[in-house]
Amino acid sequence: MSQYRRLMRRLYAVRLLRLAKKRMKYQDLENLLGIDSTLLARYVSGKVIPGPEQTEKILSGIQHVLSIEDIIRAHIESMRGYIDLAPILSDIDMLNALAFELSSRYEGDNISKVLVPETSGIGLASLIASILNADLAVARRRKENPLAEYVEEHLVVPPNIKRTFYLRRNLLEEGDRVLIVDDIVHTGLTLRIMRSLIEKSKAALIGIASIVVVGWEWRKVIGQDVRVETVLYITK
Repeated sequence: MSQYRRLMRRLYAVRLLRLAKKRMKYQDLENLLGIDSTLLARYVSGKVIPGPEQTEKILSGIQHVLSIEDIIRAHIESMRGYIDLAPILSDIDMLNALAFELSSRYEGDNISKVLVPETSGIGLASLIASILNADLAVARRRKENPLAEYVEEHLVVPPNIKRTFYLRRNLLEEGDRVLIVDDIVHTGLTLRIMRSLIEKSKAALIGIASIVVVGWEWRKVIGQDVRVETVLYITK
């Protein structure tokens, strides 16, 4: 593991500890982790970053009692099944925890670019790109700079679905190893466009990372050969 990755893991432990603190008392965390509550408070406040040994204690201990998947599932159930991830994506500790979890699935894949369609997944994609030490490419719904060159892709599905995305040329290049990030995989239509943008740029699609995946119909749209990693899978 690189020094950079080890540092990111220590920071992830702090984020996970903060998530746990929202649901547990310091004394309970001390009993769980075997780390003095005063020191835990310093970690939570950001005054001190845990060392390698304490990091592994925090990660192994908290992951046994705090499931990110369960938190997201409970949130969706509280919304009566409606998938609105805005509150999840607004919680910076949760967002960091999700980014670390999803990026860990592609840790050894030498990702050079993270591609994300605007808008809701940009925060997550930015954190994943940072953890993977990759660059970020955002596909926009309109051309923001009339002087710039763009790669564009359109998708029309009768009777009334039409989607268009634009990607500034050279954000993806031949030889890039690309990870697509989106918050929800449902129809697969947007991901189909992202895949086309990658193909037009002569880059290589390595996989897709998403917080929630719904059903299997999207496979017919983006293809059976694409690797998809998710935190929560929901059957229809």
